[in-house]
Amino acid sequence: LGKEGMLINANLNGSTELLLARSTVVNGTEGFSFLTTPKYYDSACHPKCPGPSSAMLHAVVNCQTGSGFMLDYRNVSVLAAYVCLPRLGAGFELKIDDSELVANSILSVTAYANAQNTKD
Repeated sequence: LGKEGMLINANLNGSTELLLARSTVVNGTEGFSFLTTPKYYDSACHPKCPGPSSAMLHAVVNCQTGSGFMLDYRNVSVLAAYVCLPRLGAGFELKIDDSELVANSILSVTAYANAQNTKD
């Protein structure tokens, strides 16, 4: 999924990112490894990045489904939704940076207010 993972994330706007990871066990410790390439992964980030993602830990290691505000693999606050895929031993995460979410909300409210103010 490496190249396909890059294509998936390259087609998403802004900070929105779709991630797929599988369960791993290293030295007796449960964790995960990404099956899709994170959008913000680059040589400057390696080997520190990708780091643990709260949503992905919930989805893969704890086999949970949910959503909420949490830190991602870059240690950035995001709104994430995550799903456990138990038959695949994997998890799926869709996320957007808080900062982008807030900026988009402000733009939407401003556009709505401007539209209301120009009504007859």
